[in-house]
Amino acid sequence: MLSQRARGALIGAVCFLALVLAAGTIDNPGGGGGGGGFTTGDALLSEVSVSGYAITALAAAEAVGGGAIDPGDDDVSSMTRTVRFRAVLSTSDVTKAATCVLYSISDTTTIATLTSTSLTPETQTQALTIGAVGANQIPDALKVYEVRLYAAGGTGAESAIIHSAVIDLLHVAP
Repeated sequence: MLSQRARGALIGAVCFLALVLAAGTIDNPGGGGGGGGFTTGDALLSEVSVSGYAITALAAAEAVGGGAIDPGDDDVSSMTRTVRFRAVLSTSDVTKAATCVLYSISDTTTIATLTSTSLTPETQTQALTIGAVGANQIPDALKVYEVRLYAAGGTGAESAIIHSAVIDLLHVAP
């Protein structure tokens, strides 16, 4: 029987695989340049699931999910592109933060860190800039990412909980 953590990781991997298999270039429905069928304010959202439900009592980061993403795969040249890392987090002790890290395995760099001291699930979001690799930045290239979770300042009696994590690619027509 799979542990709760293993089930969460497996579900996340299956969702990620389904998105990869279904992914492709987003075509402009109006065809041609200049936005074609898109009008001001139209938006396209792609979500890549990078973690399912997981729980840890460790004070050191533990891998709970991951995946590969290339922000350029869904590029629509006529639209403004925004990337976000979102996670739904909670903790069993308000004095110990549930901490979630988006880590680039490809570049051995921490990309974003989200925290929560809420006893009930809450969404935390970090906007990411497309550019060089670094804090709150991801490159416009295929990279492998890992989601890490830990109970900051924990002693082993507290739990950090991640309910889900995604990387959003949002395209908005100017």
